[in-house]
Amino acid sequence: MKIAFMHYHARKGGITTVISEEWNSIRDSCECLLVSGEENGQIPGLDTVVVPGIGYDRGIPPLASPVEVADRIEKAVRSRWPSGCDLYHIHNPLL
Repeated sequence: MKIAFMHYHARKGGITTVISEEWNSIRDSCECLLVSGEENGQIPGLDTVVVPGIGYDRGIPPLASPVEVADRIEKAVRSRWPSGCDLYHIHNPLL
């Protein structure tokens, strides 16, 4: 199974710990990727791709429309897996 974890950052702290624990529990049986909106941080061993525009505040003026950000996410995932992923595991779906 191919799983893309997604959150607007990968800074050290709570969410990074949660994603790391989730990834460690499935890493032997699944291919995983972290899609992050910021370049500041990563989870050691977990491939990360940065997609600007993921986050609560899209800037003023907005960096991109929601449709553009969704397209960027899909392209980022397909750059890793040309056929896409099986599951998007989105941390905080209000993003």
